[in-house]
Amino acid sequence: MMEWIPVTDRLPEPDVDVLISSPLSRLKVCSGHIKVTGKWFFTSGVSCSFAVNAWMPLPKPYQSNQDYGA
Repeated sequence: MMEWIPVTDRLPEPDVDVLISSPLSRLKVCSGHIKVTGKWFFTSGVSCSFAVNAWMPLPKPYQSNQDYGA
């Protein structure tokens, strides 16, 4: 089970997409990353204009036991 990591405890590696949480954002949870400058960005590349209070690694993609010919 993954849990939220407060930014006061530690930050993710720069430029690695993670889930981010903010009490000030309309979305509350979105994906993004932090730059070495300490500025947060949405995964789309748009700068986050709100404070991030916690983050967690992205979950692994879903994998089915069925083979779809991929």
